[in-house]
Amino acid sequence: MGLFPFHGGLRSYEEPLEPEIVLQTDLETPEQSAAAVLRRLQDLGYLF
Repeated sequence: MGLFPFHGGLRSYEEPLEPEIVLQTDLETPEQSAAAVLRRLQDLGYLF
C-alpha cells in the first residue's frame, strides 16, 4: 500500500463552485458548526 491508498490522493484541492454549505470554523464553535450541518441535512431531506 502506498502513501495515498485512495484514488486522487495526489490531486490538489479544488474548491466547489456552488457549495451546499459553508462553515466559518474560525468564527463558530464546533457545536455551532455541527448544528449548521445538521440543519442543512434536514433542509435537504436527509434527516427528519
